[in-house]
Amino acid sequence: MKNQLLTAILFLATAMFLDSCNADKLPDVSAGPASGPEYGEVAFDISVPDIATKASDVSTHGNEAKVSDVQLLVFDASGRLASYANTGNALTSTVQLKTGRYSCRAVVNGPDLSQVGTLEAYEAVPSGLAAYNDPASDFVMCGGNDGIEVIKNGSATCRITVSRLVCRVKLAGVENGCPAALGSLTLKAAFLSNVVGNQTLSGSQAPSVFTNMYGRADVSASGSIINGSSYPAVPAALTYADLGSTPLGHGVSLTVADWFYSYPNAYADVVKAWQPSWVPTASRLILVAGLGGKDYYYPVPVPQTARNTTYDVRVKITGEGLDDPQGDPSELSDKGSLSVSVTVTDWTAGTEYVVEY
Repeated sequence: MKNQLLTAILFLATAMFLDSCNADKLPDVSAGPASGPEYGEVAFDISVPDIATKASDVSTHGNEAKVSDVQLLVFDASGRLASYANTGNALTSTVQLKTGRYSCRAVVNGPDLSQVGTLEAYEAVPSGLAAYNDPASDFVMCGGNDGIEVIKNGSATCRITVSRLVCRVKLAGVENGCPAALGSLTLKAAFLSNVVGNQTLSGSQAPSVFTNMYGRADVSASGSIINGSSYPAVPAALTYADLGSTPLGHGVSLTVADWFYSYPNAYADVVKAWQPSWVPTASRLILVAGLGGKDYYYPVPVPQTARNTTYDVRVKITGEGLDDPQGDPSELSDKGSLSVSVTVTDWTAGTEYVVEY
């Protein structure tokens, strides 16, 4: 029900944005600009992020790089729409434009933008994380190229590289480094907390929708800690993984491949305990594990995440965890209960660096 409500809210928000930003009559671009001596040709070439080549990097979501729909929008120097085209899944297209300077935008797997009339309206179109909750859905990707110059009877090439609006956090590995005296270790679940649930196509909006706040289904209720059943994560398909009560022997390492998604969260990890009112804070990857007959939380803050970036998290559990998913992670390091390695990589096989703590 929460997912349906969130989807409905974002659908209505999209409609309101498009209606309010297009009160003036839109230019008629249904047939494309006319050709003639005052026109030139622009060839569009859209680049999409590569699909992962290593099996360990292929998400169970399945559609991270799939192209189902491509929309091209061209705005003139005043910001008014000069050309719109839906090319299906084709990544190349050619259009005739009147001489002048233009800003071009490409949107892959996005909402219908045929009624967008200005660059300002385009930048305000909302995108919601709930739309990805269906594993069959495709990830929205956007990109732009400003300053395309069209000259009389000339030709120009507009190359646009699109990238995903979301970021990805991956639980990549868990090692049991606990003393045998503490008893058996059982991995039970993992989930992403403090998830950013909305953004605009421009990627510049301050987030206004959060889910799994402080690791809870209801931020105001301390007892509503996410458990995958009576207190579900939202959206569940993107932010929660049931690890099936997996036993992990002493000294054993387990390679895990669970992915979690959020829009970028620029906040630092500033909240160190549950409180009944929400204060924006960093996303956290929460590992739930049983040790010596008791369940503990092992939170890994992933602060100031960026769009189209992946964060691979590997942990070594060496002692008892916390009783609350929003507890202070420094307590774990102080008592030597957890060591963490986070590898930060551009989602398209770019540069990477490792943070250990």
